[in-house]
Amino acid sequence: MRIAYRSGGGRGDYELAGTDNGVYASELLEKRFYYQITPGLEIDGKAKACRRDGKPRIRPEKTESGKHPYVVIYSILLLPSPMRELKKTSESTLIELSQKEYVLSEIDVGLIESDETKVVFVPTNVWAKNQGGVLKIDFAERMAIICMLWAVARLNTSELGVLIQQHETATLISDHSSIQNTAERIQRSFGINTDILPLILREFNLTDYSNVAYTGIKDETIGYESEDSYTSIQDSLRERVRKWRRQVDRGPDARKFSTNVREAYDYRCLFSGERFPKLEIFDSAGVDGAHILPWSTHGLNSVKNGICLCKQCHWGFDNGLLKLDFDSQSNNYLLSIPKNVEDIAIRENFDLERFQRNTGVIDESKLPSERSLWPSPEYIQEFNSKFQLV
Repeated sequence: MRIAYRSGGGRGDYELAGTDNGVYASELLEKRFYYQITPGLEIDGKAKACRRDGKPRIRPEKTESGKHPYVVIYSILLLPSPMRELKKTSESTLIELSQKEYVLSEIDVGLIESDETKVVFVPTNVWAKNQGGVLKIDFAERMAIICMLWAVARLNTSELGVLIQQHETATLISDHSSIQNTAERIQRSFGINTDILPLILREFNLTDYSNVAYTGIKDETIGYESEDSYTSIQDSLRERVRKWRRQVDRGPDARKFSTNVREAYDYRCLFSGERFPKLEIFDSAGVDGAHILPWSTHGLNSVKNGICLCKQCHWGFDNGLLKLDFDSQSNNYLLSIPKNVEDIAIRENFDLERFQRNTGVIDESKLPSERSLWPSPEYIQEFNSKFQLV
């Protein structure tokens, strides 16, 4: 399903189109839009799809704060402001995201929830278009970086830091006008009309991110033609969580966090119990410091928000194959394989034995010697309630 730009009549218009999990756009008329912009954050879209000229046209509420979905999306993602007239854009097949040089032609959305009065969408891909070509923006990847900037800006008193703090606040309270205004002020502060995200990353010394590969912008058109989504809600959100967790491994703070976690666990994997310290002949240790709650959403680099995992277990944890729980009655940490994931793995002849042998109660010998550094039960519970799909 998508919020799709339809040219014609001058400025063009947007409508809700397609189907998702068997639900048609026409079944969602007159329901207020909400957007799940991160796996744990839902904001008010202040818009509805209304029947106009036989089409489900999208209309924002008639208030100062309510803006059209395309305005909300490009402003949250700190993209250069687009225009509404495709015929005035460039005819070049090479698209550059510059102000007023492109339109947001489609916003792919997954249907998460619908009741009598509201519908919750999760944006997946944003498509930028001019008269010559199309460019894809991966919403989850770019939004993860925006959240990382929010976390960094909370500790930054520079003019840019304050502006980004205001951008976060406006987003959290669904103040569309303020989201747009602060995004425009951030854009103007750099004095350019192209994508400013790499410059912000450099400004905050997040140099490992400051290239196009980590801005969510991709020169590809896979999926552009389809308005329908046949991916289940669980599979779609699991993919988004995987992308969010991938955004925590860069920068000096992340490296310090990983070192602290590995040292606290004496380089022993919490799940398998295997110990893989760095040897003189190796470039690195065989274990990682993995976040429980993604840093890009929570900014927590405490050891209590980390667990030490070998490479295979880290991969399994990030992809939802392995689930960590805390049983408050027995005060035990538990490891399991979610039933729905297990069923898929068995169907695909995936070898689960390596992971199954570690499930059950986790022995305390695998935990840090200092009890104060054990994984936070609160963080585990929050992750499981907001991010895990079981």
